[in-house]
Amino acid sequence: MAVTVDPWDLGVVGGYFLCVFAVGLWSLRRSSRSSVTGYFLAGRRMGWGAVGASLFASNIGSGHFVGLAGTAAASGIAVGGFEWHAMFMVLLLGWIFVPIYMKAGVTTMPQYLRKRFGGARIQICLSALSLLLYVTTKISVDLFSGAVFLQAALGWDLYGAVAALLGVTAVYTITGGLTALMYADMVQSAVMVGGASVLAGYALTAVGGVPALFHRFPLSLPPTTQRCPHRALALKLLRPPGGDLPWPGMLLGLGATAGWYWCTDQVIVQRCLAGRSLTHVRGGCVLCGYLKVLPMFLMVLPGMAARLLYPEVVACPDAASCRRACGVASGCSNVAYPKLVVGLLPHGLRGLMLAVVLAALMSSLASILASAGAIFSLDLYGRLRPDATQRRLLVVGRLFMVLLVGLSLAWLEVTP
Repeated sequence: MAVTVDPWDLGVVGGYFLCVFAVGLWSLRRSSRSSVTGYFLAGRRMGWGAVGASLFASNIGSGHFVGLAGTAAASGIAVGGFEWHAMFMVLLLGWIFVPIYMKAGVTTMPQYLRKRFGGARIQICLSALSLLLYVTTKISVDLFSGAVFLQAALGWDLYGAVAALLGVTAVYTITGGLTALMYADMVQSAVMVGGASVLAGYALTAVGGVPALFHRFPLSLPPTTQRCPHRALALKLLRPPGGDLPWPGMLLGLGATAGWYWCTDQVIVQRCLAGRSLTHVRGGCVLCGYLKVLPMFLMVLPGMAARLLYPEVVACPDAASCRRACGVASGCSNVAYPKLVVGLLPHGLRGLMLAVVLAALMSSLASILASAGAIFSLDLYGRLRPDATQRRLLVVGRLFMVLLVGLSLAWLEVTP
C-alpha cells in the first residue's frame, strides 16, 4: 500500500511548511512575549476569526482523520454524532463558562479551581493530572494516528517523520507563544478544510454520489456483526440501546465528557481567554460550531466510501486476511482514509492530503505544548516559587515545553 512520494507532493508539503513559518515570523512582530499574559494568552488581543479557527484546529487532530473514517467504515454514520454534539457544547462554552472565567481573571483552569474552592492542593492535583493525561492520552493518540497515516499511505519512517514534526511544532510554539500558535491555526484550519473537501469530492464521486453511498453501504456489511448489530442501523445517527453508540449514550452520557472537554479543558479554554472581548470569544465559538458540522462530510462519509471502494482491505473478514492486508489481525478499518489518498488522488493532491494530516497533527500538538507550559509554569512552579518574576516563569514554561517534546518522543517508543 505504500507509495513513493512524488516531487509534486514534496513541493506541496514544502509550500505548506513555508506558509506556516511565514505566518509564525509575521506573528512574532505582532506579539508581546515579555509577559505571562502576552505569551500564554496572546495579550488577550485575538479576534473572533483567530479564536474560532484555533478552537477547531486544536480539536481536530490526526486521530480524527484516521479514527472517524475508520469507525465509519466499520459501522456506519453514527460516529458523526460526536462531532455534531460539539456544536452545542462550544456555544455553552462561550455563553456560560467563559464569562465566569473572564470575571475570575484566571489564566489556567487549576487557577480557577483554587479561586473557586480555595486551597492549593486542588490546584496542584489538577495540574499534575492534566500534564499526565496530556502525555499518556492526547499526545500518544495524535502521534499514533499520524504514524498510521504516514506509514500506510506513504511508507515513511515512523520515528524520523514524527520527530521532525515535533521539532517544527516546538520551534514556532516555544518561540512565538500563543499568538504564533493561533495565527498558524488559521492557516492549518484552511488547509484541513480545503484538502479534506478535495478528497471527499473524489471519494463520493467514485461511489456514485451520496445517494448511491447510502444505498450500497448497508449491503456491504454482514447481516450481523459485533460492531453493527444490523444493516438497518448503519445509516442511523441515533441507534437503539443495546448496541454500539446507542442514543442514551450519545445524548446523555456524551454530554458529561463533552462538557468537560469543551468547557473546562485548558487546551480549549486558553484560546477563548485570548479573545479581545467576550463578543469576539462568542463569535469564535459560533465559527467553531459551524466548522464542526464539516467532519461528517469530510471524514465520516469518505470513510464509508472506502469500504465500498476497497473491501478487500478495509472490510477484511477474518484475522488472517486482515494481517495480510494491513498487518493488523484485529481489523484494517483504520487505513480507510490513507487508502483513499493512495487509491484516488493524483500526485500533487497526495501532497495536499499529507499537508492536511500534518496540519491536524501539528495544530493539536502545539496546543498541548502551549497549555502544558502554562500549567507547569503558573500552577506548579509558580506555587513552589511564589516570588518568581514573570521572566523566570516564561523561561520555565519554555523549558518545560522542550522537556515535553522529549517525553513525547520517549512515549512514542513504547506506544504500540
